[in-house]
Amino acid sequence: GALCISPDGEYLFFTACGRKDGVGDCDIYLSRRNGDSWTEPKNLGAVVNSKSWDSQPSFSSDGKTLYFASTRPGGQGASDIWKTTMINDSTWAEPENLGAMINTNRKDCAPFIHPDNKPLYFTSAGRVGMGGLDIYVSKLNNDTWGEPKNMGYPINTQKDEQSLVVSANGKTAYISSSRDNNDGAQDVFAFELYKDARPDAVTYLKGVVRDKISAEKINAKFELIDIASGKVIVESY
Repeated sequence: GALCISPDGEYLFFTACGRKDGVGDCDIYLSRRNGDSWTEPKNLGAVVNSKSWDSQPSFSSDGKTLYFASTRPGGQGASDIWKTTMINDSTWAEPENLGAMINTNRKDCAPFIHPDNKPLYFTSAGRVGMGGLDIYVSKLNNDTWGEPKNMGYPINTQKDEQSLVVSANGKTAYISSSRDNNDGAQDVFAFELYKDARPDAVTYLKGVVRDKISAEKINAKFELIDIASGKVIVESY
């Protein structure tokens, strides 16, 4: 469960528990698109996965940053949000904790980074909120996370809300919530996201790279670079 697909549709990350090749209780796996099918999933390995619980992946549109939740040692509390960077097609950097601006001494989980790569939506039980679990948003500015903001009522209620996902155009959001259920079961709800919490709308570029001589389709890596800053905004294949 807890899967995400990269914005370019080429990578599928998901969580699996109790597999023979597992590093811990639950690990994150990766499968790559191969034509109309998917490759055999591979464990991201002991650099990303730990002996603890690692789950809820969210892959950024820059094509290299993976956010996830983990109960590994070294965090702020029960579970924290971490990130790791893809160094190349098969190697990952040592995960970094997002720090005390995002994480608390209680449960912080379910990260979702929107394709515009600025707002991070996540679930927390460690902040002053409306229920046991509330949804918050923090915006990235010059590589620094801003103070998380409670999404407010009626998105959050006195019950548990978690796992918010926002559409590419930034207008429609989906959450899992136990509202209206006395037994605490979770249902999925959709709603129009209010303007202050919306990310920028995004689009995509699609194309084919061909060999100059044979005109055959070939695999290629590309980068989208901000001309003003020289910073690589997106890299993909």
